[in-house]
Amino acid sequence: MYEYGRRLVKQAIVHLFIIDPEDSAMAGLFTKVEWLEIVSYIEARRKAIREVEKPECLNWVPDNVATTKQLRKFLFGEKLQQGTDEEWVFDVYRQFLFLLEHPDKPLTRNNCENWLEIFVIGPLIHRCLMSVEGIQFRCKESHSFATRRANNKNRTETGKGNYLLPSPRLDGIFALITPDFEFGACEVGKDDKGPEDTKRLDDFRKLVVTMSHMLLRLHRELAVEAREEVVVVGFLCSGLTVQMLRMWSPNGGACLLAREKTLRIPAGAVRLKDLKSLLKAVWLLKKTLSDSVALVLGCDPASSS
Repeated sequence: MYEYGRRLVKQAIVHLFIIDPEDSAMAGLFTKVEWLEIVSYIEARRKAIREVEKPECLNWVPDNVATTKQLRKFLFGEKLQQGTDEEWVFDVYRQFLFLLEHPDKPLTRNNCENWLEIFVIGPLIHRCLMSVEGIQFRCKESHSFATRRANNKNRTETGKGNYLLPSPRLDGIFALITPDFEFGACEVGKDDKGPEDTKRLDDFRKLVVTMSHMLLRLHRELAVEAREEVVVVGFLCSGLTVQMLRMWSPNGGACLLAREKTLRIPAGAVRLKDLKSLLKAVWLLKKTLSDSVALVLGCDPASSS
């Protein structure tokens, strides 16, 4: 990996020893046995996440609810079950019912990033994470403390030529209120122009690099035996296309990246099933984040190693 990274002209995630199994160039850097071990490890971790028992409310709206009329009858014809997850699911469906039935069809327009963050990301992410004790979603142009520390780790003096290096700004960061531990980040773009779009590629790289800094920062606070279990998450949104990311570092060196299946935010009533898939993916992201928070807060501080 090191020699391959040296030959690259442009910056790439390989320079941070991040292994992305979906990057075809990565496979050639390892033997077949090594590559199989890496891919098998990531798939086993993803399988374990998918098999986590999910709350019944995620299947609350039946598959035969396919129109806004049926959804309205279902939502307001039933008594809302009390509980954070149930209320979150209800709020998301109610928000999308409003958007899907609106005469201007706002989800089909070319909306700006702020609109997506307020009307789509807000109900999906903010409301869901409110049930994770101690976590806040730092919104809009937020700096990562972990990246800032990484960028300035060799700074020992102030003055000319020794200025504090900034960290890239992200559209959202999942972090503890105190201390300044970060567990994931969010990037939002207003357009979906395909996976090769410059904005999406830049957002992806910025998100993945920040996740690696967050993960290794958490490792320094954990006992060695607990480091393999901690996971950081990413939420990448390009227009109405959404992708979840997860990252591990079994040995505290190279980071392993898992890209989940790309999902669509429904822009019409005929795609209501897409919303159910999106809800399940966001809930799993919350569960991953919640488990990592509990692990970090419940572990003894890492020994100096």
